[in-house]
Amino acid sequence: MLTFDDIENANGTAPAVLTDYHGLVWVSMGYINISLVPTSGYDNMRASGVFIGVFKEPVTFTPSTTNKIITLNSFVAGAGWSNDVQLTVNGYYLGAQTNTFAVSLNMTYRTPIRLSWNRLDKVELIPSGSAYIDVGIDNLCITIENDTSNFSSF
Repeated sequence: MLTFDDIENANGTAPAVLTDYHGLVWVSMGYINISLVPTSGYDNMRASGVFIGVFKEPVTFTPSTTNKIITLNSFVAGAGWSNDVQLTVNGYYLGAQTNTFAVSLNMTYRTPIRLSWNRLDKVELIPSGSAYIDVGIDNLCITIENDTSNFSSF
């Protein structure tokens, strides 16, 4: 489980960009200490600790080494600054979209997202809406394992 509370050198002074974390390469994901934004919805959505993952543009994460696949089990999400933020989650394998899920988020409570998607090599998180589309996630439950089906037979 990724809690965003064990990021090396996290200083908590401002949102920071997350690049390589727990065997995943992240694009456009940030993290923040929620105590810095007490009027946001982030405190209501966090599941543990004081740090959460945050974004307001599409985020992707992929395994940091080749021949690995992801099982995306679950996470919690919530809106940071306005209600009715839409979050679309897409799963991919070898360039093809294999899964999609959409949910509406608000600032009042965390939304548990349970997917149990397996055999992914890329996950995409896309926020949308008509106001501030900032999203926070916490307690991302994933498994990274070897992709044994992607080998040629002789």
